[in-house]
Amino acid sequence: MTLTTENALPQGGDAAAGANNNDHTGAEHDHHQDDAGNAANTTGAEGGEEGGAAGDPPKKEKTFEQREIERLRRRVDNLTRKKHELMAAVQPSQQQQPADENDDEPVSMTRAEMKRHIAEQAKQLAPALTQQQAVADRRQGIVASLAKEWGAERFDTLASDLDDVFGGLADRSGAPKPATDAIFESDNPKGLIEYLTDPDNVEEAERIATMSPTQAGRAIARIEDKIAVAGKAGKPKPSNAAAPLEAPRNNAGKTSSMPDPSNTKAYIAWANAQEQAKR
Repeated sequence: MTLTTENALPQGGDAAAGANNNDHTGAEHDHHQDDAGNAANTTGAEGGEEGGAAGDPPKKEKTFEQREIERLRRRVDNLTRKKHELMAAVQPSQQQQPADENDDEPVSMTRAEMKRHIAEQAKQLAPALTQQQAVADRRQGIVASLAKEWGAERFDTLASDLDDVFGGLADRSGAPKPATDAIFESDNPKGLIEYLTDPDNVEEAERIATMSPTQAGRAIARIEDKIAVAGKAGKPKPSNAAAPLEAPRNNAGKTSSMPDPSNTKAYIAWANAQEQAKR
C-alpha cells in the first residue's frame, strides 16, 4: 500500500502509543534488573574477599525491546517531520484558494470606471501589440517575396520540406520555434531555407530545430556565413585584360574593312585597293 498523508498519520499515532507502552515495559524491566544487580553487589560486599575486586562493568548491550523502541521513535519522528512539511506546502494553496474563488464574484463598476480601466489596459498592451504586428507584417512580406521568387509550386514544396525536417515550424503552444524565428530574422532566409531543406543537410537541420533561441541564432548565423562564402567562390572573377578594340565603322554605321593603321603594310594595301575601286 502506498504511504500517503491520510494513512501515515494514524499509523504514526499508533506507533507512538506502542512506543510509550514499550517504554513503560522496558522501564519496569530495567528497574527489576537494577534491583537484582544491587542485591548481587550487596551480597558480594558481605562475602569479603570471596567476590574479589570488581573492575569496570562492561557496557550493557541493548535488548531487542530497546532497539525496537528506538526504531519506532525514529519512525514517529520521520512521520511527524513529513506531516509538518505537507502542512507547510498545503497552507499557501489553501490561502490562495479563497482569493481564486472571489474572482467569480460580481464587481460593481460605473461606466466611467470601466472605460478608464479599459483604457489603462489598452495602454499597457499597446507596445506589445504594435511589436507583434510589426513582426507579423515583416514576415508576411518575406513569405510573399519568396513565393514570388520561387513560384507557388516550389514555395509549397520547400515550405513542406522545412516543416518536415524541423518536426513542425511551431511548438506545442503554437509559437514559432527558435530556429524558425532565426530564419525569418536573418538577412538571407531564401538561402537558409534552401540549405536546410537540402537532403545532405537534414541531420543538421534536425539538430537546429531542437536548439534554444541563443543556440539556434548562432547556428543560423554560421550557415549564413557559409552560404555567403560559397556564393563568392562560385562567381566568375572579372578579367584584368583590356577590352578588344572595336573595328572602325563608316559614316553609315557599318563596320569598315579598314585595318588597324598601326599595321602599316596592311593599311597601305587596303588604301591602294580603295583607290583602285574608285577608278
